[in-house]
Amino acid sequence: MFTESFLKIRAQYLEFQGLDRYNQFERLCNDGGVRVPDKTQTIQWHPAFVGGIELALRRYKTELTFESEHNLSKKPLQMDMLIIKKNLDTVIDTNIGRIFKAHNVLEYKNPKDGLNIDDFYKVIAYACLYKSLAPRVNEVPGNEISISLFRDRRPVKMFRDLKKLGFEVSEEYKGVYYVSGILTMPTQVIVTSELDDADSVGLRILSDNPKEEDLLAFAEITKALTDKDDRENADAVLQVSVSANKAVYDEMKRRYPDMCEALRELMRPEIDEEIEKEKDKTTLKNIQNLMTTLKMTAQQAMDALLIPATDQSKYLAKL
Repeated sequence: MFTESFLKIRAQYLEFQGLDRYNQFERLCNDGGVRVPDKTQTIQWHPAFVGGIELALRRYKTELTFESEHNLSKKPLQMDMLIIKKNLDTVIDTNIGRIFKAHNVLEYKNPKDGLNIDDFYKVIAYACLYKSLAPRVNEVPGNEISISLFRDRRPVKMFRDLKKLGFEVSEEYKGVYYVSGILTMPTQVIVTSELDDADSVGLRILSDNPKEEDLLAFAEITKALTDKDDRENADAVLQVSVSANKAVYDEMKRRYPDMCEALRELMRPEIDEEIEKEKDKTTLKNIQNLMTTLKMTAQQAMDALLIPATDQSKYLAKL
């Protein structure tokens, strides 16, 4: 006869196994379908920015190479992102990409960061180092480098300081400011909250104060994404946007159930993976409980829990 302790453990295990997908989803996520981060953790804006850039330029991803945190030397000196054109003749027909040359240096400031004149010169230095540290002389021509600085809010003081130094700052497109007059490298400052093109919606919601229409637009865009990389980039953007704006998403979830469902679908592969991990952890714990409380062997515990023979080896390896 099985003891009451064993029957309880087995019942809990089988109950977990029998949960439908929706209930497992709710168990591992909050009611909006988005995991709530540990409040002690710092929001990782930069990986989400990389995802947002790749999403904004997804029509050209076969023509571009994206390098996050490109190392400039063996020492810990790196720029936020480098984008290299595979074909020099490719024209990037987006507001943020028309300035692009063969080699494109990107700097990102999250909503909590400032952007000042020293940051501006630091990125220029990165671009110059990138050119000068190439393996061969002039392998990276100076006229084939562009510089882009991204920030959620307009850096008013930096623009004022640039103008005092003789630079010209002009708004070429909504939210896209070209800086010229002194530098030979094409340079732009992107104020993501001011962008108005459809390609940039993923960048616009990387904010601590996103607009409702942008959140709805992003949800609509995710419905049409079928490429695995595109979906992963959208997921990276979403996770950070939600972490920074949970109250906003909770309200949007209440008012727009369809948006919530679209975001659930976007995250479903990741959710399924988390569900599988949680199930494995629970199963392993139950096996260990039976081995400890009832002195069963691992094989006896797995047989008692009706674990399929095809799955038993993975649990044995973790015991």
